[in-house]
Amino acid sequence: MRRAPEFGVHDQRLMTPTQAASYLGLGSRWSIYRLVGAGELPALKLAGKLRLDRVDLDRLIQEKKRLVATISPEPSETRNRPRTSLAPLVPRRRIGDSSVTGHAQEGVKTAEIAGVPDNQSGAQGPK
Repeated sequence: MRRAPEFGVHDQRLMTPTQAASYLGLGSRWSIYRLVGAGELPALKLAGKLRLDRVDLDRLIQEKKRLVATISPEPSETRNRPRTSLAPLVPRRRIGDSSVTGHAQEGVKTAEIAGVPDNQSGAQGPK
């Protein structure tokens, strides 16, 4: 009896998100969900399950290759370009007291002036 040839994961036309992530060399299926959600990768629902076409995965690979080729400069451009220096770090300034107790005490003073009862004792402030 002859058996039908078994297809490997990469021989299938439609793949699960996990298989597609493996095909693209990505860490997990969540990367595939993000690509589909961003509209970078077309997908289809088949029997209520997300499936990705291998042809679309190959097209995505080719698009990303073209994108990198247009962004990256020629090797001669990187050799002859002067080095840029980073901007110097500016020390952070502290503006006022940002502690919680400082703000809480300030809130109590304004509440006493406005005649709002104190949360602790329930007493009224001066009227």
